[in-house]
Formats: sequence, C-alpha cells, structure tokens
Amino acid sequence: MNSTSSRGSFVLEGLRVGEQAHGHGHLADGREFSFVLRRGVARLVVYRADAPSVPGRADVEWVQESPVEGVDPADRRVVGALLRSMVTAVGVRGS
Repeated sequence: MNSTSSRGSFVLEGLRVGEQAHGHGHLADGREFSFVLRRGVARLVVYRADAPSVPGRADVEWVQESPVEGVDPADRRVVGALLRSMVTAVGVRGS
C-alpha cells in the first residue's frame, strides 16, 4: 500500500490492520519509521536518516508511545488517522 498524507509529511509504504496493526514508511525528510498498535498502545519508532536498510537500536532517533482507547485496530481509516497524528507530531518535534 502506498499513500501519502494530505500534507505530504510522510509516505506510508505498508499498513496491516487487525489485532496487531502495524506499518512502516518514511517522513518527507527521508527518515524511516515503523508503527505498531498492540493492547491499546500505539508505538511509533523513527530511525535516523542514514540508518541501514535493517535498522537496529542504535539507529533509533525518536520513540513515541501513546495509550489509545476506542481505536478499532481493524479499521484502516482509524488506524491511518492515528498514525498520521503521531507522525505529524514527530515531524514537528523530531526534525
């Protein structure tokens, strides 16, 4: 799945919804990110711009965890909106 946020701040290269929703993509500045939603907690990890194709812990630049209530992990639009809000916050704070 390829999609770009309405503001062009990130590209979502993959999103799987369901009980353990997760995805990955990159920010407009080239930094890669991964996202997971498990047990009511959303976790976004942003890697440094020059990280290798399989980043490790040393490549992590930013981690944001947010408890979420009432989010249906099977609803692509809801999970996408949650991801968009987290990525937007990181883009502002983490750049």
